[in-house]
Amino acid sequence: MRIHLVLAGLLVACGGAAAPPDSTGPSGVPSGAESPPGVGAESPAGVGAESPARVGAESPAGVGAESPASVGAESPARVALEDRADLANAFTERGFDGAFVSWEAGATTGVCVGGELCGRVMVPASTYKIPHALIALETGVATGPDHEREWDGEERAIDAWNRDHTLASAIEFSAVWYFQEVAREIGPERMRDWLGRLDFGNGEIGSEIDQFWLDGPLAISPRDQVAWWHRFMAGDLPVSAEHQEQVAAMATRERWEGGRLVAKTGWATMDGRDHGWLVGCVEHEATPSRCFATLVLAPDPFDQGAFLAARTDISRELLRALGSPIPAAPPTR
Repeated sequence: MRIHLVLAGLLVACGGAAAPPDSTGPSGVPSGAESPPGVGAESPAGVGAESPARVGAESPAGVGAESPASVGAESPARVALEDRADLANAFTERGFDGAFVSWEAGATTGVCVGGELCGRVMVPASTYKIPHALIALETGVATGPDHEREWDGEERAIDAWNRDHTLASAIEFSAVWYFQEVAREIGPERMRDWLGRLDFGNGEIGSEIDQFWLDGPLAISPRDQVAWWHRFMAGDLPVSAEHQEQVAAMATRERWEGGRLVAKTGWATMDGRDHGWLVGCVEHEATPSRCFATLVLAPDPFDQGAFLAARTDISRELLRALGSPIPAAPPTR
């Protein structure tokens, strides 16, 4: 399947469907791999050199298609997106295609940079760790941020994975093995039930309980990512306030006076083309929360460091262009 960028008209309507990922990432790093903060060309507060989730050679029908604008408590159908082609240079000047969707809490209109890609469903990869952590806490499979799992001794491609992890550190270092163990303990029945309750993407898990967010069929569009994150940050999901607050704290990437960035990266490969995510919300005491989703499509060939950095750099540039109080550069730790 090839993904083509088609600029839409002034108002873009989009929504949810299915997607999958390729066997190993660049340099033979296993699928779904993300490395710890500070590795690779990303901001100090960000996650560095990840490897992509894999997408099979044949994607299920509907993956990469536009999603219907009909789901979610804050349904994409309720937010009209203005096509802001004038902001597309944030992608093109860096040599990438992609999409950026954002709106403020309570708004009835938002922005779409990237035309039909704003509603194109893609594999969520590690962005799924946020709903996954909520499900783990709600089911009791994880008892809290400090819930520790013992490393199985298998040497994996990312050094930071090769140790015991807590739920908090598994989010910070994107330790795939931790979440695969969690998924197996949750099991298909409870996972499917909770995906339906949380209304995340198309809700499909297929037959592989420890691969569906990496290989598909789970898929979500940039527009639906934003709608979901607004519900998450507003406490509108059917989970306890304590668990919502715990997961938001674990996903906080940056803090500054009066504000914070709560977000998660992801990287997958669909039909031989890499795509990267940064999804989340900017919270500030003086302005409404602004949630966003940035999807970056890599050319072939591409520079891995530039690709990984583009997710955060493009997000920051466009958020600031829309008046967000996010700092021009990540605060130093």
